[in-house]
Amino acid sequence: MTDYAKSVFSNRELLEQKLAIYLDDANDAKKLAPTFEKFFKAGGGVRLKFKPSWTWWGLFTFGFLFRYKLYFDFSVVFIAWIISLFVNDALNSAISTAILFTTMYTSKFNMAKRFEKALDSGDDAALKGGKNPMWLSVVVFFAVNIVLNTIFGLMLKR
Repeated sequence: MTDYAKSVFSNRELLEQKLAIYLDDANDAKKLAPTFEKFFKAGGGVRLKFKPSWTWWGLFTFGFLFRYKLYFDFSVVFIAWIISLFVNDALNSAISTAILFTTMYTSKFNMAKRFEKALDSGDDAALKGGKNPMWLSVVVFFAVNIVLNTIFGLMLKR
């Protein structure tokens, strides 16, 4: 982590300003800033260190993960869910639940790490584009649901 990134994470006002640029939304920045500060404090003020944090939006929709460009989390949940369809019911439930809860606890930390990388460039122009447009997230959410419902429907017809 660069000195510039450390100065941003150690100052709540500055953190909210930079997050607002990154997310293009001041309200989201105010909501996420305390969590990002928690990660920074857990790392002793020199790096970001994981501390569990929960996101209800992430629990109920894949759209949250896509909206905040958490593509790795999004793809892990999706692929694991598809794979879990082909194993017995008890294992399916265990796999799905474990993956879902793990992803929901780590998604804000992954977002903070992406934000840190953008800060490390030292250029505010590099901060822009940390979030997908809402319409795209809605389209992806419905597309994923159609795919999942189709797969589930085909599995039931067997």
